[in-house]
Amino acid sequence: MARPKGKRGFRPITVDGNEYRWRLNTSSGLVEINLADTQNQRLAVDVGWRDPWLDMPRRAASVPLTVTPRVVESAIRLG
Repeated sequence: MARPKGKRGFRPITVDGNEYRWRLNTSSGLVEINLADTQNQRLAVDVGWRDPWLDMPRRAASVPLTVTPRVVESAIRLG
């Protein structure tokens, strides 16, 4: 069975009893968060993530931020 297109790439997370879906958009460096039952309201958070291979000369020594569910939970709470 194929996955629905609207949820492709999104991961589930529950914060304070509310269900959300989130994903890291690697092309823009934004974490996209929306309620699990709607796609109309979206929270986009710039966490400063950049692909180190795309910025090789400038940022070769820097380590990219690891986006974990805890980072996403904090973004939702700060909203």
